[in-house]
Amino acid sequence: MHDETVEHYLLFCPAHGDAHQEMNRRGGQTTKEKAKLLSDPNLLRHLFRFIAKSERFLTIYGDYTNPIDLEP
Repeated sequence: MHDETVEHYLLFCPAHGDAHQEMNRRGGQTTKEKAKLLSDPNLLRHLFRFIAKSERFLTIYGDYTNPIDLEP
């Protein structure tokens, strides 16, 4: 069992493996770097897609798939 840290959730958590794969496929290798993922405006759409696809916060915040224009 791992502590649920931001790094674990965004990069490693096996419970969200499909969402990780999609984010990495769409955003490229830089999505595997926490600092870049959280600071590069070009990666925001991929980050928000990941968060929505993981459904980790769905019961707390509801569906927020489109907080920004997610389409390229």
